[in-house]
Amino acid sequence: MAKIEFPGLLKLLLEESDLQAPVRAIADQIGNILSDNKLPFFPDYTDHGIDHVNRVLQFEVELVPKAVWEHSQNDSNPRLLCDADAAVIIGATILHDIAMHLHEDGFRELVSPDSRFRSLSWFKDTHEDHAADRIWPELWEEYVREAKRFSERDLAKIIGEKEARVWKFDQLPDEIGQWVGNHYLIIGEFIPRYHARRGRNASYLTPPAQIRTCGTTA
Repeated sequence: MAKIEFPGLLKLLLEESDLQAPVRAIADQIGNILSDNKLPFFPDYTDHGIDHVNRVLQFEVELVPKAVWEHSQNDSNPRLLCDADAAVIIGATILHDIAMHLHEDGFRELVSPDSRFRSLSWFKDTHEDHAADRIWPELWEEYVREAKRFSERDLAKIIGEKEARVWKFDQLPDEIGQWVGNHYLIIGEFIPRYHARRGRNASYLTPPAQIRTCGTTA
């Protein structure tokens, strides 16, 4: 089975690092999800599976100037990139499209009143420049009320002009087997609205207790 591969230069940054094992573990865990590569709520999107992630990782490495890599060796002083940078680059890359791989049961759990998905600490509280995250069931209910009022023009942007002339969203049927293609597209419109908070609700995303910056010790 295909797996998420780290480009050689990122591998070098992780060598002999205590971040290497957890980064590899999360890559393998996400790889199991991406290997299915089915996007039920985004049927018209291009490939967003393992090959896509591997290509993005390689492009990111190529975008970093050669001089930066040359000054990211163990004995570089100052050292520009280190293991923490590799962990952030890899983590951000393998998670950036993860919500697109959401399936029907996962979506129902996400927006159910007793959902186990809650924002991680800090995000769930109000701060001076950040309002506390609203819970997913609340966001979904608000969206449903909005979707029921979509004009034909607004609906056409989601399901197409032909469908918008004959179909209106009322509610999401309780039984998945009763969902039609337009229901999937309506959900697919909802999910990207909260693109920035997709990774703030899953326990396996909790970072290692200590992340170092270059030149410091744990």
